[in-house]
Amino acid sequence: MATAAILIVGDEILDGHTQDTNSHYFANRLRACGLLLRRIVTVPDDVDEIERALLRLAGDAFDHVFVCGGIGPTPDDRTYEAVAMAAGAPLVVTKDDEAWMKARITAKGYGQGLLDDADRAEALWRMVRRPEGSRRIDNPVGAALGSIVTIGASKAYVLPGVPRELRAMMEQVVEPILGNARPTGVVAELEVVAEEARLWPALRDAESRFPGVRLGSYPQDDRGRIILRVQGAGDDVEAAVRRLQASLGIPTTRIR
Repeated sequence: MATAAILIVGDEILDGHTQDTNSHYFANRLRACGLLLRRIVTVPDDVDEIERALLRLAGDAFDHVFVCGGIGPTPDDRTYEAVAMAAGAPLVVTKDDEAWMKARITAKGYGQGLLDDADRAEALWRMVRRPEGSRRIDNPVGAALGSIVTIGASKAYVLPGVPRELRAMMEQVVEPILGNARPTGVVAELEVVAEEARLWPALRDAESRFPGVRLGSYPQDDRGRIILRVQGAGDDVEAAVRRLQASLGIPTTRIR
């Protein structure tokens, strides 16, 4: 099963000014694509820190690394500089990407004269520069282009942090590139009302009998309602669920 990691970039996340919803979104979409998410890392808008995090993730041989944030037009958008350093490739604006930006300016109702303003032009070109040799990821709703960059044995998917742009690019462009993979496992959820510590013997028993299954206990409220989540290969999950139902007297199961 292919593995994945997420690298979230942004001072605003670490400072507590913005809530990171992109990690949660990614976790659900990647599971649906059949990828096993193994790590989520958050770093500030610092070129060296972004590069180091990328190289560590690539060094850990994740198949796919999803980089989110810091590819806009302002000075604090430093992700592509770090990605280029990690990939050992210069940042370039290709003729195709230049044409894409000019078409976008026209479609938005701006004249090409917008590019005659050196400062405005520099900001616009910052949003379409990519590491040389990378594969473009079109942005259906925004102006910043994403890209797929090879770093070591990993493919890094560089995407904007603006949620609506990220989601459009992920669902319309990236997921078709990833292919039609489907989750190789299933998830079953059981609901029980109990003191959580009393579940220990039953969970320990199920875990020892079915080592390929992941078990988790998640309290829902202060009335003792707990969700038990069982994940893994279908047959193993089914057998572990039956064992837990017998041990705990749980009649119903949700499987997804």
